[in-house]
Amino acid sequence: MGVASSAIGIAGFGLQLTQVLNQYFSDVGSASQKFHATLQHIKAANRAIRQIHELLEQERTNVERGHKAILFSAQAIVDIRTTNDECLKLFWKIEAFLISNRKDSTELEAEILAKLTGYYAQLKDKKDPKPLELDERLEPKLRKLTLSRRKMLQWPFASPTLDQYNKELHGLQMSLALMFQIITLGALSTKKESVAVLLHFL
Repeated sequence: MGVASSAIGIAGFGLQLTQVLNQYFSDVGSASQKFHATLQHIKAANRAIRQIHELLEQERTNVERGHKAILFSAQAIVDIRTTNDECLKLFWKIEAFLISNRKDSTELEAEILAKLTGYYAQLKDKKDPKPLELDERLEPKLRKLTLSRRKMLQWPFASPTLDQYNKELHGLQMSLALMFQIITLGALSTKKESVAVLLHFL
């Protein structure tokens, strides 16, 4: 179940992104409201991805023991991978925006698609693929901004691009949370049915 491996890699990348941004912007003030909203949305998406990853690992263990998959349908796996991929693409877009104020464009979309393809190729071909890491240009860029309060205030937090990313992240996080709830309810229902069958034969 490659989707389980990809999920934990995506969540790990999102965690790195929030950690490095927290490190350099913990005291920006009111000018950083949108920035803090972005952080919260990334954290929320990470939590949802990790919750689903835990269920995927349970399913993997179940299948490896020779049992049928009970938590995820084939379509659910596709939906989860698609949503996780959209989260990762947004993480990369936010990273590019913070490094050089790059906005959505055909060129950026092509670059991100190539990175995503390369990521899955590594997961498929290597037993221990290299973990996703932040662009090495991000930390020096943020470190320079911390040298000057005025430079911090010039950071493009007011950009409508960041607003759009926040909305998209919120939507993806809500989708993942809903998936988690549905899968959890399905698992509980399956357990109740199994107990009922067992009691019938006792």
